[in-house]
Amino acid sequence: SQVQAYGVDGAEYIEHLSRLEVLAAWRTLGDGSGWLAFLREVDKAFPPLLHMLHLPIGAVLGHRAEDVLLAQPLWLAVLALAVALLTAALAASPRAVSAAACGVLLVPALQGFATRYYYDLPMTALLWLGLAVLMLGDRWSLWLRAAAGGLLLLLAALVKWQALPLVGISLAAVWWARGSVLSGPLRDARPAYLLPLVAGLICGLGTVLYLLAAGPYNSLLSMLRDVGAAPQADVPGSLEPSLSFGLVALDAKRLLFYPLRLISSVLSPLLALLALPL
Repeated sequence: SQVQAYGVDGAEYIEHLSRLEVLAAWRTLGDGSGWLAFLREVDKAFPPLLHMLHLPIGAVLGHRAEDVLLAQPLWLAVLALAVALLTAALAASPRAVSAAACGVLLVPALQGFATRYYYDLPMTALLWLGLAVLMLGDRWSLWLRAAAGGLLLLLAALVKWQALPLVGISLAAVWWARGSVLSGPLRDARPAYLLPLVAGLICGLGTVLYLLAAGPYNSLLSMLRDVGAAPQADVPGSLEPSLSFGLVALDAKRLLFYPLRLISSVLSPLLALLALPL
């Protein structure tokens, strides 16, 4: 029943402490402090949405570190459901839908994240759920799909800012999957560009509004500062991060890192061998 340890010096309790700080701020919200002050208080190294989503769960299960872990397998189930919905939109095969959902549940890295309180699994679940909503059929109107999908993508970003570049990739994939604008008459191709455009505008506008409300020292700038700072540099905490293209520069070492880490840390070597023929 213990919290899975990772890192050193009690790192497994860092997120738990952040969640309790959000809980304390939420309980004092009724004492007259406004929403803006609450938001600025709870926006720290990461945006606070994950902790806020878990507050009602903690009210039922308890607020101890080991209690809140019981909510994490639910995020894995949401991710499997989202991938199943997306598969149903792309392939009219119940067997393919079942295989995709089961495949998600069998990925060892996702099972590992489901045993600890951290941001990556909920972020990924919301990201894929938003993508699945965008790819739903015509049973929902185009505007409803775009609005709901854009809001889900925004929620993914407000769990962890790492979702923002993934949102861009996802919207490009939706554009491609729903057909090229040049492939036919404009009226037929309209959903191909309206869906990702409206969803992207909702996600982008919501992100900007959140950052304006959070103030100049927000979690996004904090993350960029940590990523962009040189390890040997003595960077003052108030220094604005340099948004240089060095953060996304591609070299052989980075290109090799991801496929090797996919084998060793996500799928496991055995599962990677089994997936290779696919």
